[in-house]
Amino acid sequence: MMEVLHYIVQRLNDKPFNLSIRAVELEEQTPAERLQLLIDVASTLNEELKADVSIEPNSNSLVEKLFQFLTLHHCKLVPQNESELEEFSNGIADGANTLSILHFVLSNYEYLKKRCYLANYLMPINLPEEYTRQDSNLVELLESYRDLQSEFIEIHKEYDRVASAGGSSAADLIAETKQLRQEKKQLLERLRREENQVRGNAVFEQLLSEICKLREAQDEEIRLTDQKRDQNQLLSAATQRLEQVRNLSNILHSLSNSSEVELDDKVQQSILDYEMIFARKQHESQVKLAEAKKQDPCRGVDEMEAMAMDLEDKLESKLIELDEASRSSIFSLENINRYRMHVDVAATKVKTKQQILMSKELEKSIAAAAFEKVRIAFDDQSCSAKMQELEQLRLDLKCQTKAYQEAKKEVVTMQQENTDLNETKMCLEKELNDFEASLKDQEEDAGVIGFHNVNAELEHISSDTSALNEAKSQTLVEISNVVQQIALVLATKQKELEPKVQDLKNARERFKEFQERFNSERALYEQLAFKTKRDNDGLEQEHIRLQTAVAEKETMHERLRKSNETLKANIQCCESEDVGDLENTLSHQEVLLDDLRRQHAEIQNSKEHNVRQDILFSNLMKLLELIEV
Repeated sequence: MMEVLHYIVQRLNDKPFNLSIRAVELEEQTPAERLQLLIDVASTLNEELKADVSIEPNSNSLVEKLFQFLTLHHCKLVPQNESELEEFSNGIADGANTLSILHFVLSNYEYLKKRCYLANYLMPINLPEEYTRQDSNLVELLESYRDLQSEFIEIHKEYDRVASAGGSSAADLIAETKQLRQEKKQLLERLRREENQVRGNAVFEQLLSEICKLREAQDEEIRLTDQKRDQNQLLSAATQRLEQVRNLSNILHSLSNSSEVELDDKVQQSILDYEMIFARKQHESQVKLAEAKKQDPCRGVDEMEAMAMDLEDKLESKLIELDEASRSSIFSLENINRYRMHVDVAATKVKTKQQILMSKELEKSIAAAAFEKVRIAFDDQSCSAKMQELEQLRLDLKCQTKAYQEAKKEVVTMQQENTDLNETKMCLEKELNDFEASLKDQEEDAGVIGFHNVNAELEHISSDTSALNEAKSQTLVEISNVVQQIALVLATKQKELEPKVQDLKNARERFKEFQERFNSERALYEQLAFKTKRDNDGLEQEHIRLQTAVAEKETMHERLRKSNETLKANIQCCESEDVGDLENTLSHQEVLLDDLRRQHAEIQNSKEHNVRQDILFSNLMKLLELIEV
């Protein structure tokens, strides 16, 4: 038993209780004090157990709460037999089982603390089946509650694993934070003292200015080095771009004399990939430069925001310009390709017509030779039978001549169209070359290249955005449905809880009235106690004054008694004196004796009054002791 008592005292004197109690004091405590101590220890685990035994009107409710607490946490001291439960509860009330229960709580304090903490979040909710069958929303809420409990279990296991691995606790982190804050405060105070000491020192001010200039020079050197590196990267990228453009121009020049209109897909894809890589590098270099400027200690927050807004405006304007330029270049390239197709078709037609013209010229020469033969034969008139053949040849020649003239007109028209198309092609190619040169200059000046596939990227982004918006709208609809269901369930629960809430309000009103009555009675009690204390102080002062007066009167009485004895001696000595003197002396002595008797009577009266005052003072002291109890 002594070991248990010493263990309880040791645990109560340690953290988090720090009671500074001794074993003798614990043994001498009354059952009510032991019950209050047990409630104070258990209330650190469960706030609902917090109570004051001296104020609580019914101690059975406190014992019942403690009994439920011990039963919930599987205390081995709680008897399993129902016949012994009443005896166990009575033992808690009269202090017989208090020390054993206190030993159980203190010896398993960490386990019970963790169990009480987990009980706040892992308390199971078991609803009757008639509620779950009728309300599907309630079932969903119950499932979500269980899912959250499972998630909490996993998170708590992970926390225990991290804590067991040797991580710092929250209290240690808070202590370290406080220590760091104190060190920061000390350093600031030390810097302030140093600043006050060196303030007004010309040598220190000059040294500080030189150090600031040195730091600015170092920052400027770092910035120039970064700028030089970025410029070298841009130069190498521009050189690669120039080589790529030259290769592209050679490819275009080689394809201009052929019937192919479009570039090879792989070449175009490689060009676009290179342009995107170069644009990304360019943008990264600009971002690095902006970050270097941002980290300049001489810049303020407003300058940083202004620089960020200026950079965003420049990037947006360059993006718009490059978008328009890419659109116009794509449009010009499409026109050139279309005109090239027309020129190729027209050239094919011209070649076909030239071949037809050559065949017609051959037929014309053959027909002319035949006509010459016929004319010679007609001039000779040696053969009259050939007149019909001649007429037939004349008609054929006329038809062929008409067809030749029409073909010749078509050939002239096609040649003119071919000439116009070639001129248009040359003009468009010249415009394309000029536009590419100007676009290249603009890209080099702007520091960006590419962005030919901005439209496709924007369309892809817009499609992704629309899909995301649809998903968001669907999610919002689902969330609104869930919220509506929760609102319905809450409305139902609110209707069910309205009577209880009203009862709680009534109980709160009654509690307020009781508290007001208690405060008024407490004020009256304090006023009465103050008045009683003041009267007591007055009575004590009056008692002291009366005691002083009694002492003075006793002293006077003693002095008068001695004077009386002296007078008696003087009377005996003065018997031989004259009768007149004796009579005078006797009369004077009688007067003194009367005064002495009167003073003696006053002393007796004052003694009685002092006795009454002592009785009244003792009664008041007893009354004060009763009031304090």
